[in-house]
Amino acid sequence: MATVFFVRNGTGDPRTNTSTEAPEVSIDSVISKLGQYEFEALKDDPLPFGFTEPASEYVFFKYVVIKIHSNETCSKFPKSGLYLVKGMSPGEFNKQFNMNVPTV
Repeated sequence: MATVFFVRNGTGDPRTNTSTEAPEVSIDSVISKLGQYEFEALKDDPLPFGFTEPASEYVFFKYVVIKIHSNETCSKFPKSGLYLVKGMSPGEFNKQFNMNVPTV
């Protein structure tokens, strides 16, 4: 299973930058439902969104990041670690996977 995080822009306390709920989805469903998106491998810590100020806890989540575990690697995700789903908003993720993870 892959772990999904919603991320705000900014650096600082992870409690204000990443979602509190981290749903797990199968790697097969990630590939089939998100196949039209590009994925960018990220450094694990800190997430490289390039801002120097911490994100406000009242800002909407902006990015979808997927954590691929070592037993889930495949041709689409050749290494374990974090991947940004480029161009996908948390709201779009919720629609694709029929979830209701909070986006703020």
